[in-house]
Amino acid sequence: MAIKPWKTIKSEVFKKTPWTTFKENDFEMPNGKRGKYYFVSTGGSSMVIPVTNDNKIILTKQYRYLVDMESVEFPAGGVKEGQTHEDAARAELEEETGYKAGKLEYVGEFVPMNGVTDEISKVYIARNLIKGEVNREET
Repeated sequence: MAIKPWKTIKSEVFKKTPWTTFKENDFEMPNGKRGKYYFVSTGGSSMVIPVTNDNKIILTKQYRYLVDMESVEFPAGGVKEGQTHEDAARAELEEETGYKAGKLEYVGEFVPMNGVTDEISKVYIARNLIKGEVNREET
């Protein structure tokens, strides 16, 4: 059975920040019922799985304000305006780990929180790593 998409009747931005846009959409379901959907809209994100020459995976540890704890993560971050997903992957890898990717391979994508955001995160494997300096953003 084919999935019938919902129809967007109206889309409004009610708050825009440097990182995200908050939207309110009026929609109609296939059965004719209408409703409102509130969500975060982004330019997407990139996640990197850095693999060393001896096949070890590099993770980062960062404090996350919303959950008030440290989080162990793959390097990842949002795609900025004018940037490609690959550009973002390379930038986040270097910013969060200090490594540059000699080789970056796209392996797939996922929607991290499909009930909360329209963000699509593209995943890359980084190999032939070159060590540099960590240069994390404050946020």
